[in-house]
Amino acid sequence: MNELSVVLSAAANWGLWDCAVAPDILLGLCLDTKLGQLGHPTCLQFTLNMTEAVKTYKWQCIECKSCILCGTSENDDQLLFCDDCDRGYHMYCLNPPVAEPPEGSWSCHLCWELLKEKASAFGCQA
Repeated sequence: MNELSVVLSAAANWGLWDCAVAPDILLGLCLDTKLGQLGHPTCLQFTLNMTEAVKTYKWQCIECKSCILCGTSENDDQLLFCDDCDRGYHMYCLNPPVAEPPEGSWSCHLCWELLKEKASAFGCQA
C-alpha cells in the first residue's frame, strides 16, 4: 500500500474525507496536528493560483488556520485569507495594519511579488 493510499484510508476512517471525486487529484492535506483535513481543489473552492500555491508550503485547513506572521489562531475574526495562496494574516499583523477587511479580492505580499499582475487582487488594491 503506497503512502497516498494510507492517507486516504485513514482520512476516510476518521470522517475527514467523504468526497466522491477521484482520489488521484486529492490536494490540500492539512498537516496541522489539531484536526488535519484534506480535500480536492474544486471541493475546497480553490482558484488555479491557490491550487498551485498550496503545493509549496504547509497548508492549513480552515479549522487549523493561523496567522503566518505571528503564528497564532487567536482573534480568528481578524484573519484575512489570501485569495491566491490561502495563507492567513491577522489584519493587525500586516505592515501597515489594516482596520477593515478589504472589499473584493485580497492578495498577500508574497503573492503580489510572485504573481504581479496575475494576482487575484490586481487592480483591486493599491
